[in-house]
Amino acid sequence: MGKHNYSIVITGEWPGAGQSTTASLLAGKLHFTRVYAGFLFRKFAFVWQQEKPHHTWAEFEHLFATNQKNLDHYHFTEADFNEKTLHAWQHQLKSVNTPDVWDKIIDRQSLLALQKPGVVVEAKVGVLLDKTQLLPPKKVSHPIYKFLLTCPPEISSHRVIKRAIENGELSPVDQNNPEYTELVRQTTTETISRHLRDWERYEKIYHLYRSDIYKKDIIKVSTAERSEVEVVDAIVNIISQKQAAAH
Repeated sequence: MGKHNYSIVITGEWPGAGQSTTASLLAGKLHFTRVYAGFLFRKFAFVWQQEKPHHTWAEFEHLFATNQKNLDHYHFTEADFNEKTLHAWQHQLKSVNTPDVWDKIIDRQSLLALQKPGVVVEAKVGVLLDKTQLLPPKKVSHPIYKFLLTCPPEISSHRVIKRAIENGELSPVDQNNPEYTELVRQTTTETISRHLRDWERYEKIYHLYRSDIYKKDIIKVSTAERSEVEVVDAIVNIISQKQAAAH
């Protein structure tokens, strides 16, 4: 299962469904490369520092928006990451106010990554990237397995709250306290609202709809009653079965 003869793309039904954790653990288990928005933004920040002496921001954006350049042209590792550079990059993005352009650029880079085997891509519309027409149709010789991690939004909210507490964004709250129950209710409402607003963007940009993630070619894996390791094992077993059936 460690051979790089296929790639995986993962999305979550809701924030907190386990997309990032699962992608990270899968990449480690299979020795695959993990591609996700946070990494892509870090790399773009790094690349912009290199290109600033040669291009204006508008030129830089245009080169990537028209696919004249892609991130594969640049070597970058986490060791090259610089928080200050990333903050400067994020400030630049906010100042130019072209979010739709950069949504497409980031999604295109994710799609380009899937053209190679041995990659785990996590993205909100990851399992639908091939429907976006971001790149000309190209026959890929390796299988790409699409997974949707499903989980009730209330359970996702517990995970979102837990992560916020671990990151120091929230003070610890006793789960038996009515305050915690109210926090879960608020978080669930906010999670659903924010998620659906995101999908309004995808409808506008790509004419993709949230219901599209439930199509039959997308494999559903519930994370509600599974541990993180069990979710990863379930995905690996599904891929093993599909590969065995294909031979």
